[in-house]
Amino acid sequence: VSIKAANIWPLLMTEDPYTTSDQVVRFGLPYRWWGLLMFTVGYALVLFPLVRQTYQFVIGKRIQFDTALVLLTFGLIPIVFYFFNTQMHERYAHPAILFLAAYALYKGDFIPYIVASVANFAVMEKGISFTSSFRFYQQTTLAHLAILFLFVLLWGIVQLYRKPARLVKEALPV
Repeated sequence: VSIKAANIWPLLMTEDPYTTSDQVVRFGLPYRWWGLLMFTVGYALVLFPLVRQTYQFVIGKRIQFDTALVLLTFGLIPIVFYFFNTQMHERYAHPAILFLAAYALYKGDFIPYIVASVANFAVMEKGISFTSSFRFYQQTTLAHLAILFLFVLLWGIVQLYRKPARLVKEALPV
């Protein structure tokens, strides 16, 4: 179900997600389909504010895109992909770091970038086992690190649905 990834599967499954096939059926569907279903819902949640803004731009209600919203959306898309799908490797979260860094620099909201960077670094180190001599690190599991990615995802969704500064034509001086 999961291949060295700190995603939702270690949090949801009672069996070992790193040795269990994603073809195992639970509640009428295989894990793979549950992952795709959660991915679709997560993707829709993350993309809706950008789609709404694009629609407003096309019909002329908006004069400009909210750059922070675009950067945050592009940062959350890889996390949604990584977090919900099955058969994920740790490397699939990497593109999120780039866009979250750009969002942090643009908006000044460094929390999702820092948390995602720490989680991503820890997942990579866990795979390499470079820091395995530290007692604290030995007790950290991929499920603990998945909570960090979940935090970034939830934090980002809250930021996406906050009331943005409106850039409408009526606000421009004539």
